[in-house]
Amino acid sequence: MGDHHDGQTHLDPEEGRDFIPSIITREDLNTFEQENILEAQIWAMQTRNLQSMDVFSEVFLCSLHKRMFGKVWKWAGLYRKSNKNIGVDYIKISIDLKKLLDDLHYWFDNSTFSVSERAILFHFVIDCTETSYPSAYNAISEKLALPI
Repeated sequence: MGDHHDGQTHLDPEEGRDFIPSIITREDLNTFEQENILEAQIWAMQTRNLQSMDVFSEVFLCSLHKRMFGKVWKWAGLYRKSNKNIGVDYIKISIDLKKLLDDLHYWFDNSTFSVSERAILFHFVIDCTETSYPSAYNAISEKLALPI
């Protein structure tokens, strides 16, 4: 499991202890995660969940993360405690997430961007690698000619 290809998150040997099911290979991990993610996707898209929750909240995102990875990882739904090859420094996660959620609320409340533009921004920022939220926002703003 320690071996990884470009684009895959490196797993330290001790992280194997955080698996809930018996996972031996990277393929096992990918299969378990994919099944868990599909279940979470079904949950997240249910109208009652979308109407009753603030999807731009830390509570919702942590709950979604737990549903996405909770049958695979013991730490699902919690902030990571080490740096990986993707995302921001683990110490900055809560700060950058707060900035993103505040912006999402503003964009939604003020119709700053179309729904498609908000989705692109949200996806890009959440999925961006090796950069912080402000850097990612500035990069995507330039590409979409969005106000900064």
